[in-house]
Amino acid sequence: MKNILLICLFAIAALSCKAQTLPSPQNIIPVEQQIINRINEIEVPDNTYYKDINNLFDKYIGVWTGNYNNKSYEFVISKINKSFLGITVDELIIKYKITDNNGNILVNTTNLPDDDLLVIEGDYLDENGETYHLYYIGENYKCGQNGYITMAVVNNGTQLNFGLSVEGEMTQSCQTGPAEQIFPEFMTLNKQ
Repeated sequence: MKNILLICLFAIAALSCKAQTLPSPQNIIPVEQQIINRINEIEVPDNTYYKDINNLFDKYIGVWTGNYNNKSYEFVISKINKSFLGITVDELIIKYKITDNNGNILVNTTNLPDDDLLVIEGDYLDENGETYHLYYIGENYKCGQNGYITMAVVNNGTQLNFGLSVEGEMTQSCQTGPAEQIFPEFMTLNKQ
């Protein structure tokens, strides 16, 4: 009798439980269409997902290293998806570590959460799928350490061209004048 009562209780509990699932986007659009929609000011409905369905981000994902002006750079590029105002977007983020010739760490964002301001955040992929654009904010962003980054994979996927376009926007709280940029305007990185 005890077993029958337990079985009945489990059955009632199972029937009364609902599976918790996240709402799934109904309108999936290739991520490379995002910039076209933005340029043409095409409004997208809620529950839209700009998804990397053509795997265009795969060539960027991984660890890339390079040297410039006596500094070593290590970039860890990964894909995340982000939701905002009813729209979900696959995007790339970059966490990085910069060291000097003696191995001293100058900047390290590799242990920060994905949504930290110092993690370089993706914006969009060019229409041709060859160049990815990101926003960059440095530790001294109040004094102009900020801008836009472009990157393109070259040489059969073995190298990454990395470029910085300095925005240099300074806030009123900056007391020291323009900050030195931590990235060069251009460098080539190697896939690890």
